[in-house]
Amino acid sequence: MCKVARGLSLYLLSSVRPSIVTETKKTLWGVLASGLRALQRGFSSRAALQRELQRTEERLHTVFNSTYDAILLRWPDGKLFDANERALEMFGVTREELSRLDVPDLSALPSQVAELPHIWAKVMAGEPQRYERRARRPHSGEEFDVEVFLRRISVQGRPAFQANLRDITDHKRTEAELRRSNSALEATFLASPVALVTLTSEMIVTSWNRAAERLFGWKAEEVLGRPLPTVPAQEATDIAKIREVIVKGERIADHSVKRHRKDGVLLELVLFIEPLRDADGKPTGALGAYVDYTERKILEAQLLRAQKLDSIGRLAGGIAHDFNNLLTVINGYSDMTLTQSGLAESARANLQEIRKAGAEAAKLTRQLLTFSRHGALQPKIFNLNDVVKDMEGMLRRVVGEDVQVSTTLADDLAQVRADSGQLEQVIMNLVVNARDAMPRGGQLLIQTANLKLAANYHGVYPDLGPGGYVMLAVSDTGIGMDEELQRHIFDPFFTTKEVGKGTGLGLSTVWGIVRQNAGQIRVYSEPGRGSTFKIYLPRVDERSESQQPLAKSDTRRGTETILLVEDQPQLRQLTSAILAQFGYFVLQAANGTEALKLCEDNPSIQLVLTDVVMPGMTGIELGHKIQQLHPEMKILYMSGYTDDVIRRQGMLAPQKAYIEKPFSAEALNAKVREILEGSAQDFRQSHTSSD
Repeated sequence: MCKVARGLSLYLLSSVRPSIVTETKKTLWGVLASGLRALQRGFSSRAALQRELQRTEERLHTVFNSTYDAILLRWPDGKLFDANERALEMFGVTREELSRLDVPDLSALPSQVAELPHIWAKVMAGEPQRYERRARRPHSGEEFDVEVFLRRISVQGRPAFQANLRDITDHKRTEAELRRSNSALEATFLASPVALVTLTSEMIVTSWNRAAERLFGWKAEEVLGRPLPTVPAQEATDIAKIREVIVKGERIADHSVKRHRKDGVLLELVLFIEPLRDADGKPTGALGAYVDYTERKILEAQLLRAQKLDSIGRLAGGIAHDFNNLLTVINGYSDMTLTQSGLAESARANLQEIRKAGAEAAKLTRQLLTFSRHGALQPKIFNLNDVVKDMEGMLRRVVGEDVQVSTTLADDLAQVRADSGQLEQVIMNLVVNARDAMPRGGQLLIQTANLKLAANYHGVYPDLGPGGYVMLAVSDTGIGMDEELQRHIFDPFFTTKEVGKGTGLGLSTVWGIVRQNAGQIRVYSEPGRGSTFKIYLPRVDERSESQQPLAKSDTRRGTETILLVEDQPQLRQLTSAILAQFGYFVLQAANGTEALKLCEDNPSIQLVLTDVVMPGMTGIELGHKIQQLHPEMKILYMSGYTDDVIRRQGMLAPQKAYIEKPFSAEALNAKVREILEGSAQDFRQSHTSSD
């Protein structure tokens, strides 16, 4: 600059007249001085500017490295040329290592890497991009989720990419957990058996679960976004009161309300209200839960009925037991008298009528005992035709005069192994169901038949394997059922009858009994065309127990010594007379104490015939003591309760010898001979097992 100024002054001095040189010289030097002073001031400002730029750069660098987001800078050619400390920490690399990497090296999913060129092209065109990616740490391979904001910047006049990355792994995990929680809550809400409804403070329905659809009859799409549906206007007053509670954010518990279904049917309900609030705790609506009170009342009635039936069952069992003791005396003496010679024909005829009535009475007591028992399966081999025939008279009385009962029973029907008492209950339940389906009368048909299924019938009878079956069918000409109803008839507590007129357990009990006895059941029905229930039970080739002849020894006489233990004097006297009639020497005891004394004094006793239920020492307790003191003595138990009741109540082990009262003289003798003639080894095995 000085050189330029000096040259300029020499030029001017040589180009002007001497008269003005002096003046000009003064002026020029003044100008130069001013220029030099300005130049000096400029140099000072530039230094200050440089210092300010340096301070700004330091501040920017501090911000760059202290920001929460990771920042990556990348050239368009694929080179990462800078990153902040957060980015180095996020990916676990040094700045030198990062300079040798590119974005794909930091990505976890190849599919996302393939999308990068398309994203970069958009950013270069001036469109910033925000997206989520699955990233990875190069050294550990650990993957994590990031949110990326990518924009174009200029560095030293060159275009570049700036990527701001934020680790959202915890956020994504929280979102996933929240989605799972919401999904579980939604599934619980929809699947709840209780009718659930959510409402705004304006009583607008925001959710409506499946139970609410079933209870009220409106589908969710019919009510969502609309006011709570009502049928009669009088419900509006009650709903207005409930709205006041919702607005106040209060709860309602066990509030009885009446609502109408879509079809107008009145429902007795119990309502529970739980307020819904926003983040500030302000009430925004409510969750309402409706419980069908009518169902609860029905269940309460069913429980009371079950308790009554249980009490009646115990009473019936006790009555039947006492009746059996009386019938044993009546029938026993009738049998003994009928065997006497020289009996007048008129007297014999009268005795035969007494014996016949006694047999019918014994059958009735067995039905009472069947009614009173619960649960345990007692299978035996029998013919279904016999069960139907025995029940036919009672079934006619059950259905009444308006229903015509007919039977078509196969002559050559095969035997089945099942619990006959349970199958009696099956037939009774099906007949009662048929009767109720014919309120104006009709026809009821009971059929039995043999059925043989080949292997290729599996498609027709998918639950039945190939083989022989016995079919029992109960058909009616009643109102019939549609397919929807047929899908639910075996569900427990499902009933189409009016409240209080059905438990909904009849057909479910039928289904359970049939399956318990290894059978299957089918239903055939159409609306207005009646119904047919078909039961298939596996056939057995053995003879039924009722058809098996008595042992040949049933009329043979014996000479053994028998101890008879019976607390009822009449029964003790009768049974003793029967045994003596067949040649046995009989000792009598009225209780367990007397029996033990007689056993001690008479080691020749070969059989003890004892009642099970006795005051003081029971027959079971007596049997235990005799087994311990005299293991060689055989024991036969008897009772007015049925065999299955005695065994099911734990009173008698299945291996123990037992005879049910009332018994005939021949039956008692046959049982006695069976035990006395049995091997000692068999007897010891049957009496060493626990009761």
